[in-house]
Amino acid sequence: MSRSQGVRASHVLIVLILLAATSPVFAQSVSLPIYESFNNMILYNDLHNPSATPMVGTVGWSHLTTPGGRMRPRSDFSYRANSAMIASMDNPGGGGVNEIGVSFDASMLDVNTDRLLLSFVWYDHGDEGDAQDKVHIRGSDVDPWLEVYDFAANSNNGSWTRLRDIDLSAILLAGSQNFSTSTRIRFQQTDNFPVNTDGISIDDVAIELDTEASSSPEPIKLTASMINHTNKAVASGEQVEYKVTLKNPSDGSGDALNSVFVLENFAPGTELVPGSVFTSKGAVLSGNGMSDQIVYVNLGTIADGSTEAVYFSVTVTGEPGDEFANQGTAFAQGISQFLTDDNRNPTSNTDPAIASIAFDNEFAGSASLPVHESFNNADSQTYTDVGPTPLSGLDGWYFSTSDSPAGRLTLRDDFQVRTGAAKVASMDNPLGNSVNELILQFDGNALDKFQPLYLSFKWYDHGDEGDALDAVYVRGRNVDPWVEIYSFADNSNFASWTSVRGIDIAEALRLAGQVISDTVQVKFQQTDNTAINTDGISIEDVAIETGVPGTVSSAPNTLVANLINYTNKPVNSGDEIEFKLSVINPPDMAAEAALDTQFMLDTFPPEAELVVGSVVSSQGVVVSGNGMGDTSILVEFDNIADGEMAEVYFRVVANQITEDSFSLQGTVSALGITSFVSDDPRNSDGDDDATPADFVKHEGFIVIPLPNKRAVVIPQ
Repeated sequence: MSRSQGVRASHVLIVLILLAATSPVFAQSVSLPIYESFNNMILYNDLHNPSATPMVGTVGWSHLTTPGGRMRPRSDFSYRANSAMIASMDNPGGGGVNEIGVSFDASMLDVNTDRLLLSFVWYDHGDEGDAQDKVHIRGSDVDPWLEVYDFAANSNNGSWTRLRDIDLSAILLAGSQNFSTSTRIRFQQTDNFPVNTDGISIDDVAIELDTEASSSPEPIKLTASMINHTNKAVASGEQVEYKVTLKNPSDGSGDALNSVFVLENFAPGTELVPGSVFTSKGAVLSGNGMSDQIVYVNLGTIADGSTEAVYFSVTVTGEPGDEFANQGTAFAQGISQFLTDDNRNPTSNTDPAIASIAFDNEFAGSASLPVHESFNNADSQTYTDVGPTPLSGLDGWYFSTSDSPAGRLTLRDDFQVRTGAAKVASMDNPLGNSVNELILQFDGNALDKFQPLYLSFKWYDHGDEGDALDAVYVRGRNVDPWVEIYSFADNSNFASWTSVRGIDIAEALRLAGQVISDTVQVKFQQTDNTAINTDGISIEDVAIETGVPGTVSSAPNTLVANLINYTNKPVNSGDEIEFKLSVINPPDMAAEAALDTQFMLDTFPPEAELVVGSVVSSQGVVVSGNGMGDTSILVEFDNIADGEMAEVYFRVVANQITEDSFSLQGTVSALGITSFVSDDPRNSDGDDDATPADFVKHEGFIVIPLPNKRAVVIPQ
C-alpha cells in the first residue's frame, strides 16, 4: 500500500468511527397511532448506553444518554392507580443528557391537510430546568429538531402535568418540514442528580390522527367522537381509557353554547373509575366523586372552529375474547341530543366505541404497512405446531396446524416463483388431513376509515384437490370472525403460479361490518391429505398497500413507476437484496395501451453490484441483466394494456465500502412518453424518490474497504 492509500484508508476509518459516535441508529419506524403506557417494560432494566438502546417491552421506543444519565422503568411511583410502569430519566452519574423517543411511519400524512396530535403526562422530580429539557419532533431523520414542549418553562415541582392534543402538524408546518417514514418524537432531560432530587418521568404517550365524527342535526354542526383511547385489547381487571372529542367545525355557523357530554349506562363488565374524568374545558359535574357512576361534563362554549376533549377510564372484567361497547351522547344549547361515533369504524356515523379482553398473547406482534413480503428474510425452517407460532425472521407472521404433526409449513428455497427468488412458504399435509393456517397480523390503525387497502400475492397449486377450506380470509381484529376474500379451490391452476392482485381488504371488512384495527389479520388456509408434490399450496410475494403510488409520467398517456426494496430490512455486506419495479398503466377514459414500454437501470453505486441472471420480467424481454458481463438492466415490456401492470424483479449484492446505505433509481419510457424516473412509494418526500437500502450497524466494529469492492467487518 502506498503512503497516500494508507492515509486515505485511515481517513475512512476515522470518519466511520466519528459517525458511529455522533449518529445514533434508531429502531425501525412503527405504525400510527401510538399509545404507550410503558406497562410492559421490564422492571429496573436500567439503561445507561450512549447508543440508541431498545426499551424492552415497548414497540419501537429507545433510549440513549451521554455519560452520567439513565432511563429506569419503575412501578414504585405511578401516574394513577394500576398504571403499573412509568419511564423515568435521571442522572445518578451527574450531568448526563437523556433521550427517550420513538420513530414512526407517517408518510401517508401531510402537514397541510392532516392534524396529528400528541398527548402525554410527565412528573417533575425537582429537576432544575435546563435548556435541554424539552420535547422535540423532526419530520425525518435528516431534518433538524423542532421544539414541541419546554419542561423547564412549565415545571410543576412534585406534580404530574397532563398535556393533551399538541398539534404536531402545525409545528412541522411552521418549521417547513413534513411527515415521512422516519418521523420521530423525543423526550429529553438533563441534570446532575438521581430521582427524587432531579429527574423527569413520562407516561401515557399518545400520538394519533384527529378525525371527523358524527354530527348534530341542527345548523350548528357540533360533532362528537368517542374512541377506545387505550387502543388495544386488555386483560381482565385492567383499565381502558376513552377519549371524547367535541368539535365545532369552522363553517361560520356560530358558537356551540353550553356544550355537554354524558355517559349514563356503561356496558356490562365495565365500571367507571371515579376520579378519572378530565376535560380540556368546562366542569366535570359527575364522574370524579367517590360514588359517581356516570360521566357528566359541561364544556361550556365551544367556539366556531374549536375542539375540546374529555377523557375517562373504566375497569373491565370478563374472559379472554369478550367484547364490550360504550357510547355517550352530546348536545348543546339549541342542539338536540345525538350519539357519539367511533370514527375508526366505517359502519355508520353513530358507532359505539368497541374494546375487548385479549386472548393470552396468541399474536404478540404486528407488521407495519405497507407489507411487501417475499419470505427471503425468513429462516429456512419447518413448522408443525398447533400454534400460532411466530415465523423466525419475519414480523407479524404466524403458522398453525389443526392436528400436529399432520400439517406443516416449510420455508423452502428448492422451489421458486422465479430464478433466484430464494424462498417460498409451502403448506402441505405429509401425515394426513389437517388444516394449515399462514397468518399475517398488521397494524392498520393509521388508515382513513374509507381508504382502500389492497392485497396481492402469488400462489402455486401442487395438485391440491381443492377443499372448501382452501381460501384466503381477513378479519379486522384478532377477535373478529373470518371473512373469505379469495378461494384457492375455485381458482386452481394445476402446477402453475397464479398472480392475484388488488383485493380490497378494507372494502371486504366494511361489507362485513368490521373495523380496521392494530391487529388486522390475513389468513392463507390449506387442507388436504398428502405431502407436496401430490398436494399442497405455496405462497409468495405478498403485498398489502393502500394504492398505486409512484412517479407519474407526463400527460396525456399516463404511466406510474415505483421501485421498492423488497427485502425491506438492513443487510450485512455480502448479502443479496431483491428489488421490485412496477409499471402501471392506470385505467382511464383514453383506454390506451402504453406502446413500446421499457425499463432501464444503467447506473449502480459502488455499494451495490447487479446479480447477473437475477432479472425476471412478468412480460416482454430482458435485453440486459442476465448475460455474462452485464452491468445494467434493460427490459423491453412491449405494450402495457390500459389498466394493466408489468413487473421486474432483480437482485444486487450489497458491498459495504464507506457508506451506511445506498439507493437505486431506474427510468421508464414509452412511445410518446418522455423518460421519467421511478419512485419509492414508501418515501413521502416527493414523487421521484430513489429507493434506499441500509446496512446493519455493527457496534464495536469497523469496515475496511477492499480493492474488489467487497468489504470485510473486523472487531476493533
